[in-house]
Amino acid sequence: MQENTEQQPAQMQQNESSAKSLLFNILIPILSLFQLHKLLEAAGMPPSAATKTGLVIALAFPAGYFIYHLAKYRKSSMLAVVGFLGILITGLIGLLELPRQYVAIERAAVPLIIGAAIVLSNHTSAPLVDKLFYNPMVFNTTKIDTLAAANGKATDLKKALRNTSYMLAGSFIISAVCNYLITSHYMQDLSLPYTEALGKVKMISLAVVTIPCLVVMIAALLYFTNRLKKITGVADSDELYSQQLQDKATESNKKG
Repeated sequence: MQENTEQQPAQMQQNESSAKSLLFNILIPILSLFQLHKLLEAAGMPPSAATKTGLVIALAFPAGYFIYHLAKYRKSSMLAVVGFLGILITGLIGLLELPRQYVAIERAAVPLIIGAAIVLSNHTSAPLVDKLFYNPMVFNTTKIDTLAAANGKATDLKKALRNTSYMLAGSFIISAVCNYLITSHYMQDLSLPYTEALGKVKMISLAVVTIPCLVVMIAALLYFTNRLKKITGVADSDELYSQQLQDKATESNKKG
């Protein structure tokens, strides 16, 4: 009872953080990109200045949230850092009025860099797949490592993680290709202000890019879980997940 009571504040904090991330990184920026320049023009600001001001304000939300999160928790992830740099580059392209095709290159480069980093990190002492995928928030890593060692299959576990990392990297490559094609198509419409074209790109990418990437990530999870059952000898895959995920599943079943 006490353990569940202690977990509730942490769970509430995580849900609050996810909601803030969705709000400041996606919803507000997209709405701002579509509407701010129009409101500023209606207020009497010249179109060029309105577009640039709207762009700065729209991108200030995800950039500000990154800085706030970094200052509050004193840590960040490679994904967050790369995303923050991508925001800055996107803003500079618009403010300096550089060719819009650069936006397509930037939006493809970010997931490519992440995918390459995931693969290359397999040759280091701290593979990124451990932080992004095989971590105590998702899996019961202590139990899995212990059973794998006891069964003499620690090497098989490492191989399964390496294969999973390739699948995760593949999802980022898919994201890079989709981002490039979508961005190239919509950003070349010079009849749209930079902010509005960028807003379209972000909104459409949210659906078109997310779905195939999610499919690949689910496939990676299913593959890894099936391998874990063979490596650990545990028949019920639920036992391999973290206690937090097990509690969520139990709570969901009760509500259902």
